[in-house]
Amino acid sequence: MGMKYVNIGTDTLIREHMNTIIDTEVQVKPAGGLWCTECACEHDLPWLNYMLYKPSVFFRKAPKDDPFIQKAVLVNLKTGAKIFELHGEEGREILSAKYKMSYEALSNDFDGVYVNLLDIFGRDSFERERNFRLFSVSSLILFNLDCIESYQKMRIEIEPFDYYDYDYLVSYCSTVYPEKYTIGPACPEYDAMVDNIATVFRNFILYEREKFPNISTNQIVYLLSEKVKEYFKAELETLSEQKGFDVQKLAYSISSNAVSRVK
Repeated sequence: MGMKYVNIGTDTLIREHMNTIIDTEVQVKPAGGLWCTECACEHDLPWLNYMLYKPSVFFRKAPKDDPFIQKAVLVNLKTGAKIFELHGEEGREILSAKYKMSYEALSNDFDGVYVNLLDIFGRDSFERERNFRLFSVSSLILFNLDCIESYQKMRIEIEPFDYYDYDYLVSYCSTVYPEKYTIGPACPEYDAMVDNIATVFRNFILYEREKFPNISTNQIVYLLSEKVKEYFKAELETLSEQKGFDVQKLAYSISSNAVSRVK
């Protein structure tokens, strides 16, 4: 895969903020993982282009303090990264037949999946309308951070515009900083907390699955994260203060990893 990829929304990749890839009720579009947009050049980012075309999406996703200055990271994958390329009939048949449309199952064999919408749209419009309509742009979804060799911080400056007086011709420029960063292992306290949550709430997770057979893993993770924030508030705040983590992201990440460990 010669294309470069960018994750918009942060300029630091933290393992403790990473959510386990999980299947959702819509099946074809997973939750969790690290979502990246293509980067043919630093001034053409499809996901940002889409958000600028949909200002309601842009302002919902953008930083509240200054929506026109955004952080991002340019991801450099390892040479041996195993990426499942979902395009054409063959890719869709493999995902459907071998993996039962489960990205969780796919993550056991691959480091990520590249969803090529241009190819899917061009080949089968019915399939697009039926299954892939929830994807806005072609995306690389990484299941783990171990396939990343390094990343570089980015700064995106967007021409300011008025939500109520918008002409869809917004320009932006991006700066990629040369220094490369690597992602270290999760801290021991994080792993211990995931194990503890998985043990404490094991019966809750199993009960939700049994009582509501149609409930998605994504819904269970959300319910668990609310309980984690309530019952482990002090532990979350302490760990966040010590390591500089975001409490909300930390709680959700812990919950997604805990749910994945309960079988």
